[in-house]
Amino acid sequence: MSAIISIFLFLHVMGAIVAFGPTFTFSLIAGLSGRYPQHGPFGIALSELIEKRIVLPMAVVQGITGLVLVAAVPFPILDTHWLALGIALYLIELAFAFWVQRPNLDRMVAITAPALAGGGPGAGGGSPATGGPQPGALGAPGAGGPPSGPPGATGAPGAGGPPAGPPPELVALGRRVRNGGFFMTVVLVAIVFLMVVKPTF
Repeated sequence: MSAIISIFLFLHVMGAIVAFGPTFTFSLIAGLSGRYPQHGPFGIALSELIEKRIVLPMAVVQGITGLVLVAAVPFPILDTHWLALGIALYLIELAFAFWVQRPNLDRMVAITAPALAGGGPGAGGGSPATGGPQPGALGAPGAGGPPSGPPGATGAPGAGGPPAGPPPELVALGRRVRNGGFFMTVVLVAIVFLMVVKPTF
């Protein structure tokens, strides 16, 4: 094995750890946000930041290092079925992350931004709803629900009046992001299985 191949193999494996490792913490962040809903907007913003700064850029780097390895070895991609399927699943995962999951998460951040900034209503108050904020841009399935607003927000304890739930749009987005995270986790596990086991079919 040449030094260049060894370097890119190291970058490819290390990139997989850096890119996809943090996604399995998203369900923990979402669950904790459900337990402490006043901090829910921070949980959403934190997950979005991890996805934007680490997960998605490193996922793109994974594709680049993978292409270098395929060209250097080289693999007959069409005849290596496990590799061809893995690449196809990777492209599906990447497209879903950028064009479906990321816009939904960005919208959740926009909705909860006023509460995170201490601006009162805007993220919704009251108790958490089902369908939690699970980003997973290349992520793991979520738990918990969209966060409630901070104390003092409309419907929150001490504000007077009946408790109000989070905005319906936030609840719907939370469900979409959670389901998207589950889908992406299944695809990710399938890709790892193919790359490690290299099944013949």
